[in-house]
Amino acid sequence: MASESKKTLPELWIEEARICFGGSNNMPGVAGITPPYGEDKLQNTRSAEAHAKEKIAADIYGLYGTPGDAYDAIKEKAPAKAGPFWWLLNHNDVAGASDLLRETTGSIIHPFDDGVFHRRNFMKRGRKGGFRFFVSDPKNLKAYVQLEQEMIWWLASGWHEPLEALGARMPAGIRKHPAPGHLTVTINEQMISIEASNDVRFSGAIKDMERRIMTVMNDWRVARLDRAWENYLAKLARASGLKKV
Repeated sequence: MASESKKTLPELWIEEARICFGGSNNMPGVAGITPPYGEDKLQNTRSAEAHAKEKIAADIYGLYGTPGDAYDAIKEKAPAKAGPFWWLLNHNDVAGASDLLRETTGSIIHPFDDGVFHRRNFMKRGRKGGFRFFVSDPKNLKAYVQLEQEMIWWLASGWHEPLEALGARMPAGIRKHPAPGHLTVTINEQMISIEASNDVRFSGAIKDMERRIMTVMNDWRVARLDRAWENYLAKLARASGLKKV
C-alpha cells in the first residue's frame, strides 16, 4: 500500500485505524460490532436496540416477578393457598403474603429494591428453579426496566471520543451517550502506534468482546488486505509481462 500510495506511512496507518475501529461502507469496524451491535441483522441500529431491550427485560424479569407471577407460582405448588395469598396482598398485608409465598415456594414478595437484587445476581439470570424476588409494586419494577433499557448504548458509546479524534465513520448508536474513551497516537522514528480505548468500566468484562475485535482485525480486514495484495501482485505481473503460475 505504501509503495503505491501518495500518502505517508503515518497517514496510511491512521486510515487503517479509521477503517478497523469505525468501519467502512463494506465492513463494520470494532465500534460497529460492540454490543448491542452484532453480526447480520444486528448491524441495523434499530434492530440492535430492539433486540437489546428485549434481552434486558427478559434478564430482569427472570430475576423478579409480579404479584400475578407470585400467585401463579403458589397455585402451581399449593393451589389451596393461592386464594389466601391474593387476599392478603389485596388487603395490604405484604408481609403476611410474603410469609405464605416463602413457605410455599421459597421466594418472597416485597416492595421493589431499586434493582439491588438484579445487580447482585446479574450473572445468575435465567437459571431454572432458583430464588425469585416478587415485587408488590410492579410499576416500580417496570420503571427500572425502562431505565436500564435507556443505557443500552453506553458501552458502544465508549468508542465515540476515539472515533471522533480519528475522523472515523461513526455508527448511529455510538452518539447516544457521553461514555468515556480515549485515543493515543504515537508517531516517531521507532514506531507508529494508534490505540483506541473504550474506557467504560465494564468493557473488559464483556465475554465476547475479544472475539468480536479479533474478527474485525484478523478476519474481515485481513481478508480485504489479502485481496488488495493479490491485486497488487497481478498489477506488477501485468506491468512486467510475467505470468502468474
